[in-house]
Amino acid sequence: MRHVLCAGIIVAVGVLAGCKFQVVPRAVESKPQANIVGTFKFERRWQGTDLNTGGGCLVFQNAAPLACDAGAFCQANKPAGAGYGYCLHKSVSVWGAQGKGPQQCWWQPTPASCLRGTPVDPLKVGETYRTTPAVLAKPPGTKPVVRWRVLTCTNIKQGACADPNAKDGEDRMYLAGPIWSN
Repeated sequence: MRHVLCAGIIVAVGVLAGCKFQVVPRAVESKPQANIVGTFKFERRWQGTDLNTGGGCLVFQNAAPLACDAGAFCQANKPAGAGYGYCLHKSVSVWGAQGKGPQQCWWQPTPASCLRGTPVDPLKVGETYRTTPAVLAKPPGTKPVVRWRVLTCTNIKQGACADPNAKDGEDRMYLAGPIWSN
């Protein structure tokens, strides 16, 4: 019995040592005065990266979604005042499976709607982070229905999440969270 218990502990320790890191999108949270923030968590997972940098952004979509094939199209067609544009699948994504079906444009409400870890100030395992600052659930100039979600980026190569020329799935991994509507 003692040998079985010891072997189980050794296997468990070996499993933990082999874990990778992921920045995982969570929910959009309501705040006072019709504001919202996005949440994400830095977790140990079976799939991921050895780096502990990346971050999360709150992103929105107007009532009439724009179909896209690449982020460059979304950048060129962003609403006035919006931040960076992303071309995402509607479905929630998991590591290595970025969803199916048509892609649509999503944008940061402002360039400051993200929170990123850095090599100097890395993300901490198990901690939940909130995007700052809180933004209006209905930004000026948007149509009546606005959809929100959290988009996270995990660096596979250091600094790739901030590099517009980095390759998705090779240099960085985007994960899109559940959609929230106001």
